[in-house]
Amino acid sequence: LPSTPPAANDTSTAASPQKETKQSATVCDGASAFQIAAIDFNAPDAAERFVQSLRTTGFAVLRTHPVEWQLVDTVYNEWRGFLLKCHEGTHVVDECGAGTPNNVVSSDAKTILNNREPGTSEQLNQSKVGAASAERLVADLQTEVEAAAGRLAVEDASNLYKRYAFDMAMQDGYFPMKVSEVAKGATVKDLKHYYHCYFPGGRYPAEVSNAAQQLFGQATDLGKQLLGWIEADIRATLPETAKRLDERCGCTLPESVGDLSNTLLRVLHYPAYDESKVEPGAVRAAAHEDINLITVLPSGSARGLEVWCKEDQTWHQVPVDNQCIIVNCGDMLQELTDHAYVSTTHRVVKPRDAKGTAIRDRLSVPVFMHARPDFYLSERFPRARLYLEERLRELGVLK
Repeated sequence: LPSTPPAANDTSTAASPQKETKQSATVCDGASAFQIAAIDFNAPDAAERFVQSLRTTGFAVLRTHPVEWQLVDTVYNEWRGFLLKCHEGTHVVDECGAGTPNNVVSSDAKTILNNREPGTSEQLNQSKVGAASAERLVADLQTEVEAAAGRLAVEDASNLYKRYAFDMAMQDGYFPMKVSEVAKGATVKDLKHYYHCYFPGGRYPAEVSNAAQQLFGQATDLGKQLLGWIEADIRATLPETAKRLDERCGCTLPESVGDLSNTLLRVLHYPAYDESKVEPGAVRAAAHEDINLITVLPSGSARGLEVWCKEDQTWHQVPVDNQCIIVNCGDMLQELTDHAYVSTTHRVVKPRDAKGTAIRDRLSVPVFMHARPDFYLSERFPRARLYLEERLRELGVLK
């Protein structure tokens, strides 16, 4: 059997389920053929279980963590409207070639824009933040979100798109579906549009609150701590990589991200779509591996993330609970550790619920923690920037 995944097919329309069996209980605490560990961040053995899960599956799930979930809820709520209005603007202003296909955006886009409720959260996790702190966060966000929503409501869609249209050189701003990525080895674009946030230098929309910026700060603080766990494991078990960190890299692994100016927060919207009206083979995100060191990913607004297991030749769903953080290795960490840490192939599809109804749109907000450009990875890639540029060219987003 091949060790690489089969050609991308949306599982909601796969002709033969026997050809591609999916498991629905990937994340668990007990024995499993493919076990992504579900970890209590504050448990005494959290670091040990975390690095072991990354080394065997490429993924780990933090069931508890220090990220305030109100921020995630707010990002999903307000950026959906912002991205949909940017999409609307692409039909009026076309600065990048052929028009954006509109058959993948649900017909209720304007309803979402007109009826969005800013700043509320039904899922605030009081176990992760104190009640008083949570109340202050909600109050502060509510005020800012309402003000930002007012600015978005009166903004012309075409002006919004022109103001935030992607900058190919800077790689920031709004990326419409017509310039969406083509995964390495794929032939069709992913069915998604998204916004790239870099701090402090990238463009940040005035039409949303600073929730995404606050989330970036908390996610990267967490990511640095997780990189510290990984480095401790490297020094205990991988002497050659430890020597490389000392002699060639000249810094610790948490320090490798530098001032975070290369770390990316991406707000993704995977719109609802009619399978009969999109290009054959197109899915929300085709099979791929991440480029960076690690990805810190709050659970999405809906299911759809799947991980490929070489051993059993199966796509496994990641049926994580709400308010968890998914962490996965990127290719840079795999390269640095001579494949001791695994960068696992994954994808995003449009699944169906228990009644067989296709899940509609989905939002996600990954934080891709990148090494600074001059960080040493290997003899093949003595600078991390060389590897990043190679992958961006493969994705078609860098010429």
